[in-house]
Amino acid sequence: LELAPQRPSGVLALLILEGAMEGPMGASMTRANSGSPLGFVDYQSIGTDFDPGKYGTVVHFKGFGRRMNFADEATAALAAEVVELVAKLEPNTLVWDGDSYSEDSFTYLIPQLHRKTNAQLVMFLRDRLKDRQRVERSWADANLSLTCFLCPPDLGFDCLGEMALKATQSKGVVCFGGGPVVVAEFDVAPQDITFYLVHACRLSEDGGVEVSPLQARCAPNLQHV
Repeated sequence: LELAPQRPSGVLALLILEGAMEGPMGASMTRANSGSPLGFVDYQSIGTDFDPGKYGTVVHFKGFGRRMNFADEATAALAAEVVELVAKLEPNTLVWDGDSYSEDSFTYLIPQLHRKTNAQLVMFLRDRLKDRQRVERSWADANLSLTCFLCPPDLGFDCLGEMALKATQSKGVVCFGGGPVVVAEFDVAPQDITFYLVHACRLSEDGGVEVSPLQARCAPNLQHV
């Protein structure tokens, strides 16, 4: 595999800030001006604002967050398959756990998934200034409107995913590969939540090929795609 991603074109989405305000967890929080046509992030509190009834069918999307090569033919073919898989699940809302938008991440597919399904896009994020700034920078040029539910700042990433699944009450998780965090989330997920694993791989840190540890697992609620 050779990492040679291409940057997608798109209109630069700008973020207008209303300034600093006190967040739901007691931390300083910068909110997007959701009333502005230029604002693209709407911050909400996980403790008071999330109502699963208003989001319809929710599908969570996970995977490798780094070192994926979408210029590779096999990866590109699997990417097309995962887009079709998510579409067949007919989500009203697509959820992920605070990952940045990047050309070598599973999040590279989220704009395609949005175009295919027209699903609402919801992110769960730790309520940390650096995490909010990272999200605002990385998603600014994706030309998407995001709802971001802020969670306690000290959560581990596996606990963030667990909290998101409990909040949404989703019964479907689609994984485009995925590392140890995805495995940890699978291990604590209720058995009535189905994980769909697409066998995507990524470059390992030593230049080899890395597959998801979930590929070696068998369970009633794990479907290998």
